[in-house]
Amino acid sequence: MALGTFTPTQDNGIRDDSPTTNFSTDDNYDVGEYNAGVLIRRVLAQFDISSIPGGQIINAGTLRVSHQASDFSDNDRQMQVYRVRRVWGDTTSTWNIYSTGNNWQTAGATGADDIDTTGIGSVTIVQTQGAGWINVTLTTSAVSDWYTGAFANNGVLLRMDTELNDMHRWDSRENLGTLKPELVVDYSAAAAGAPLDLTSKYW
Repeated sequence: MALGTFTPTQDNGIRDDSPTTNFSTDDNYDVGEYNAGVLIRRVLAQFDISSIPGGQIINAGTLRVSHQASDFSDNDRQMQVYRVRRVWGDTTSTWNIYSTGNNWQTAGATGADDIDTTGIGSVTIVQTQGAGWINVTLTTSAVSDWYTGAFANNGVLLRMDTELNDMHRWDSRENLGTLKPELVVDYSAAAAGAPLDLTSKYW
């Protein structure tokens, strides 16, 4: 078995209070709703796993994000991870659009044409969450579909399940240290096929 660790090729925070602004150069992003006002925020992130050699079996996938010890939440909530269906732009996507001139089906990237309707991973974030890494176990078949091309790898959307007094802050790929988000993929070579029986009467 082998482990591949991938940092985002692009990521961006989208905000309903600034629906036409791109925040892709920020070194941190928020997910959830601010406990001191009606501000909803979500995160888009994409990881290129094409360097995994061909002929592998995907055994597991884990999304790792670095939590900052900032208090913007009054509740324990689950953070959900969804596969994105749109080809979004790092420097062009906003709350309203996924690329220049192209609107999300639903502003904030939650329409059925924008993301999968079923999440591929979730994790409980407590109101008093301290600084440190949070691991989100992803559905293995979903990561495998990215690898095989069965589902276009347009990355993921992170959002809180309720989006009410539950905002948390994460380091982005713009972080200059070692706290960038990571997708860790566990994979192994497919088993070799059984040898041919050359003594069979059919040969």
